[in-house]
Amino acid sequence: MSMYDRMATAALLSGQYDDGLTTKYEVAVGTSPNHVQHNGGIGRTAVRFETGASGLGSSVKSVWIRFRKYGLQTGNITINIRKASDDSVAATIGTFPIESFPANVETELVLRNRFNNGWNMLAGDMVSIEYPSNAVNGLEMTTNSTASDPSNYTSKSHNGSVWSAALSDPLAVIIKT
Repeated sequence: MSMYDRMATAALLSGQYDDGLTTKYEVAVGTSPNHVQHNGGIGRTAVRFETGASGLGSSVKSVWIRFRKYGLQTGNITINIRKASDDSVAATIGTFPIESFPANVETELVLRNRFNNGWNMLAGDMVSIEYPSNAVNGLEMTTNSTASDPSNYTSKSHNGSVWSAALSDPLAVIIKT
C-alpha cells in the first residue's frame, strides 16, 4: 500500500475524510475511559448491529476508533465487517500498521473505505476491530465507563472461539455510512 493510499484511507484526527457521511453509531470517550485489552485471549472487539439499528441496509464507509498500544508491536490493526451468519469477513474497511503509533498514549484513528465496501449491514453483523495481541505487546480499545451503547447496537469482544455478551462499557467508536 502506498503512502497516498494510507493517507486517503486513514487519518490521525477524527472528522477528516468524512465527506458528508452519516453517523450511525457514536460513543464519545468521556471523562473516565476504561480499556478492553486485546491480550492473547481477546483478539477482536466489535460493535454489533442489532435488529432495528439505524445502520442496517447501509454500507459502512468510515470507522473512528480510540485506543492505546503497549509493548513493541508490529503488524496491522484491521477493521472488518463480520457476517452474523458465520462470522466470516464480508468486507475490510481498512488496515493500518500499529507501529505508526506511540506506546502508552491514547490515540485516535479514522479508517475510511473510499471505494465502498460493497456490503450492506444486516442484523447481527459486526464492525470488528482486530489485532492479535498478547500480555506483553498489544492493543487496548478505549471504552466509555459512564455511557451506554446507542439503541440497537451492542459492543462485544471475541476470545478466539466465541463472542461475549455485551461489554459492560461501550466501545468509544464512531461508525459512518
